[in-house]
Amino acid sequence: MKDSLRSKLLKRERINLIPVILCVALLFVVLFFNASYKRIYVVGSSMENTLQGAPSSMPNSVGGDFVYIYKATPQRGDIIVLKAQNKTIIKRVVGIGGDTVELVGGKLILNDEEVKEPYVAIENNTPEINNYPKTTVEEGYIFFLGDNRDVSNDSRMYGCLSLDTVI
Repeated sequence: MKDSLRSKLLKRERINLIPVILCVALLFVVLFFNASYKRIYVVGSSMENTLQGAPSSMPNSVGGDFVYIYKATPQRGDIIVLKAQNKTIIKRVVGIGGDTVELVGGKLILNDEEVKEPYVAIENNTPEINNYPKTTVEEGYIFFLGDNRDVSNDSRMYGCLSLDTVI
């Protein structure tokens, strides 16, 4: 009888421990996520149709996407957040150190080959205004463009920026 009662008490203690273990595990996951990732609110239309931004005239309004970022070395095609002239901007990396980049009639030419960019909508990429001369990206720098090429302030305005500017 005594062993049966002890067995029941041990079983009950194990059952009561499960919610505690789950709560501790959840707390660990939340703390890890918050320490590893930053949450950025998208403002403006330079990354449409990929990301929807709140109107830049009302940056605190409802309507923009949130982006979670993790600090890592950017690769071609990555969407990054960086600082350019004291502004936080969100763009896509199209060139890394050693690459040659140019825009010809709205087409991205990377290392002398045209890149297919399904994320750039035709209506956001007017050929007559989306040209940029061939540029070699220095090591430790990136060339970045917005997906909405017609309105984006990107490497065509800022030039190549150092990896140190990536948040």
